Amino acid sequence: MPINDVDKLRAAYVNFRHDPLANFIVHVRQQRAGQIRTLLADPESLPDVETFDREVWCLESRTYLHSHRIDLQLYFKYYEQTKLLKTMAEQNLKIHDLEKALLAGQLELHGNYIYGQSTGTFAPMIKDQALRFSLLKQALHTFNDATLTASEQALLVYNTKGFGENNATGLGMIFHPQDIGIVNAAT
Repeated sequence: MPINDVDKLRAAYVNFRHDPLANFIVHVRQQRAGQIRTLLADPESLPDVETFDREVWCLESRTYLHSHRIDLQLYFKYYEQTKLLKTMAEQNLKIHDLEKALLAGQLELHGNYIYGQSTGTFAPMIKDQALRFSLLKQALHTFNDATLTASEQALLVYNTKGFGENNATGLGMIFHPQDIGIVNAAT
């Protein structure tokens, strides 16, 4: 990479690190990933596929600030934050307010806030609900298997019916944020 490109990359990183909105988005992703890991630590305690769809499969199913529903929509069209900025203006909020609420547990997040799906539900093509739930729990057991590497887990889940590259690596990012990145046709 030419020096000029390296300097541009460094400058972009410095700008990103000093951008309160960018930092808030990173904090939301980190916090939500931790919450999801806790939720899915025991796949047998997951009550149903619908809970998984609402809490994990959807990018953002519901968001509450101080128990009032808001549209956070961190990622809208082309990763723009236009919807977030609109919500902030309508609610008279600043990034600092949202960051403070996140840290205080007053920003309730439902969805993964990390990656999107092409469908609103897990494996909609599988009509047998018991099979859907079984495949889902199988994948979650795989991601909780400490004897496997993050890549091995993602590959096994990728080869599980109902999952694909995007979902297997998306879940991989949640379970192993330092070890795996999302892979899909867009990346």
